[in-house]
Amino acid sequence: MARLQKGQLFQKHPEDQDLLEDVLAENGQAIQITDVPPSIYGMILNLPFQRHPQAFFITMGAAVLISLGVVLVFIRKDWL
Repeated sequence: MARLQKGQLFQKHPEDQDLLEDVLAENGQAIQITDVPPSIYGMILNLPFQRHPQAFFITMGAAVLISLGVVLVFIRKDWL
């Protein structure tokens, strides 16, 4: 997407430039959100499953299930 900003393949309108910048910002935020669950277990805190050998996979599985649940709600409400 960043290449679209640099290239001159087509004529850009100011509204399109604003939209492209918004999309790039949202994509960057989405990428940062995926870093949250692993970083939680990097903190110096007492967390559930901390001593469990599969703690990372349990945390990741819970994050995936919650994400899928949100996607399903969005699909049912026709927001996605």
